Amino acid sequence: VQNQWPSNGKIAHYMANACNKLGKKNEALRAYEVAVQSDAPRADWVFDYASALIDDGKEVFEISKSIPVANYVKALQLVSTVDKEDQNWSFKAKLLQGELMIALSKHQEAYEQYQKISNELENVSPADALRFQIGLGTSAYRVGNNEIAIAALKEATKDTDKAVFVNQQL
Repeated sequence: VQNQWPSNGKIAHYMANACNKLGKKNEALRAYEVAVQSDAPRADWVFDYASALIDDGKEVFEISKSIPVANYVKALQLVSTVDKEDQNWSFKAKLLQGELMIALSKHQEAYEQYQKISNELENVSPADALRFQIGLGTSAYRVGNNEIAIAALKEATKDTDKAVFVNQQL
């Protein structure tokens, strides 16, 4: 299998996920690169690669000192290539773009991004809705729109598992 992944996007994506789970980040990134450059890359491969570039978004609201800024920029470029016609992936791409803009300290752009997608929340997963609320609240706070920031972050605290993180943001 390992010999086949350089020529097969599906196998490369499988290998990338396996390497990522085993903590072999560099090997995972090389395999993701192959997968997204294949003849028919899937949107989820692009998101997996973008997530791996930024260490699965563990510090998406603050640039991590251990992750090169170039990785954030590359992740942002990657998600902008996703098919805009696919509603679910399009929302995820826009959401990740907002998160990456926050990480890159482009707070006004991030806030505008969240405002644009605020009317697309109807059919999103609870996890994506939570990410939206946290991103909107964080970006609103950073541009000085405290009323929207507090309202968005309070909405996000309805998910008790994330309430500690959100309360820190408040």
